[in-house]
Amino acid sequence: MAALWILMLGVTVFMDVAAGLHLKTICSENVMFRSKNLPNYSMRVTYGGKGYIIATNPVTQKKLEEEDPNINMWALESPGLTGVSGTVSLAWKGKPGFYLRHINGLLQIDSKDAPANPDFFLKDATFIYKKDWVFPGYDAFQSSNYPRQFIRHQNFRLKLQTYDGSSLFKNDASFKKVLGKEQCEKVPAPV
Repeated sequence: MAALWILMLGVTVFMDVAAGLHLKTICSENVMFRSKNLPNYSMRVTYGGKGYIIATNPVTQKKLEEEDPNINMWALESPGLTGVSGTVSLAWKGKPGFYLRHINGLLQIDSKDAPANPDFFLKDATFIYKKDWVFPGYDAFQSSNYPRQFIRHQNFRLKLQTYDGSSLFKNDASFKKVLGKEQCEKVPAPV
């Protein structure tokens, strides 16, 4: 049985050439994203599924994490749901199968299996990951289907807005990735 391993941009593809079986490895990091200009706030989801930055009080946070260790956690999946190299999707660890996506300029989580606006879901839930975009150690998320727009917070709400070059926008759109731990799984790949 001949086997071939290929590593391209962080995605490992295993091909069992003799059996014609193709597997690709999808890797994700379990992470939390903290705001640059409000460092005690991190990307979270409210009970209604809406995206916000919410204060992470250490005492309250410890209690919340005891109840649900995934309350602030995201799986940073690469490549994103569209499968395009250099993109990511954010799967919310608090509700498996739900991803951060934009609808009408606002960020919320949505089910991969039964999304609202299914024709747009994959692109709306895929972002170009801008590591160290403006500030060293802080990253940004550029929309894959609206390339001039980025995730930012405004009045604590996570929104998708057109980059205006201002200092405020750069700070609002910059997030520090913390608590990263990579997990990988093999999934069937199309031939």
